[in-house]
Amino acid sequence: MTCRAPQKGFTLIEVLIAMVVLSVGLLGFAQLHLKSMQYTSSAFQRSLAQAQAQDLAERLWFSLDDPEQAVGLWREDHEDALPGWSGEIVSVADGEYQVRLEWAEARFNEPSPSFEYLIRLPQGL
Repeated sequence: MTCRAPQKGFTLIEVLIAMVVLSVGLLGFAQLHLKSMQYTSSAFQRSLAQAQAQDLAERLWFSLDDPEQAVGLWREDHEDALPGWSGEIVSVADGEYQVRLEWAEARFNEPSPSFEYLIRLPQGL
């Protein structure tokens, strides 16, 4: 009876299984990276919309006597800031304005996000 020497190295099956496991892990990491980029872009656009709404609030406070002019200038300044931007300003009550901003996130095939902001101006100044 002949004695076999102990095996050295890896078999082809072991290498293939290791490559499959590594490939699945790398695909998961790539998906995670893609989602993080998507969420970062979405958060940036939402922050930009919030800054736009705050800018409108400051302009309305500054021009209490002529809010329509402030709204017109605000629209001109911000309409190109976000892709597919639309801003709707509704006077809810005397001195209260509801701002609704919408924009498109066409890269991610998601519905258009929106941001709503309520602005209350002082009365009787």
